[in-house]
Amino acid sequence: MLTGMRRFDLPADWNHDRALERRVEELLYADRHRSALDEVLRHLRRNPESTSGLFAAQLTLMQSRTARLTSPEPVTEQQTSSALLAPVMTECSGCRGVWCSNHPLLLHGPAATLDVMNPLGLQCPSCRYTLCRECRNQRPKSYTDPVDMAEIVSQPCPASGCDGVLTTPVLPTGRHDVVPTDPESIEGVVVARDGRIPPTMEEALRVVTKFVPFTADDAPLVHRRPSVPGLMGDASTREELASSLVRDLERQAAFVSGAWARSRRLFILAGAAIDTDYLIIVVRRVNWMRPGGLMESLTAARRAGRIGR
Repeated sequence: MLTGMRRFDLPADWNHDRALERRVEELLYADRHRSALDEVLRHLRRNPESTSGLFAAQLTLMQSRTARLTSPEPVTEQQTSSALLAPVMTECSGCRGVWCSNHPLLLHGPAATLDVMNPLGLQCPSCRYTLCRECRNQRPKSYTDPVDMAEIVSQPCPASGCDGVLTTPVLPTGRHDVVPTDPESIEGVVVARDGRIPPTMEEALRVVTKFVPFTADDAPLVHRRPSVPGLMGDASTREELASSLVRDLERQAAFVSGAWARSRRLFILAGAAIDTDYLIIVVRRVNWMRPGGLMESLTAARRAGRIGR
């Protein structure tokens, strides 16, 4: 089961989870940003589309660079790169760099306005094509422009077929490398690293949580396996490796029969995985449906006249 959320648009109001918001606010007030984000990630693991959870994530990630350097509990790179936070992130359409824009929170409220100087990026409100500051600054400049000329904070959208303008605010786009997946629909994840030495659990979780909506608490569902040097370089040999790993775990009763047909393979290059190439295999549960989903399906079927009342 895939959730429908690739990007999060903060609504004007919602059914607040006051307990979560209060805990996060208390931790932020105590300058414990890492603990606050851990609280948010645990909540999103249980309910990945929670508006209160995603709002609290945006609030926590608003920590400034100076605050990150001076905080006794700054958020970590592994936390901010979590797949659970993908809906609140903004991705540059040029370099694929990712950040959490504070514009949604600055605009939140009935009379909010936004006047941004030297923004981190620009975005087209029509198609959400986005450019970070670095990519935007690569546009050609005239040698006749004065050094102190005012910065232009809008430009035509370069997306094909779009006649919009890149400007502010910059809103979430989601991440292209994260497929929206309900965490509870996952039976297990297999992780193999290029080479004969399997990754440690810490290394595996650093990669898995970036692309799969898991937290460190899901370590029992992560199966680490060795590989053979060179097998990662070719798509066909990667498929053979993935198939053998899944079927081996199936024989060991770690997966229910038919796991290969329920699997999705991710090949993570060294740049994204930090140290080397990884193969991640996500295996879905058999005929899984989130509690409450059955009644929703029955109700929809009745409305469509497909089953009797």
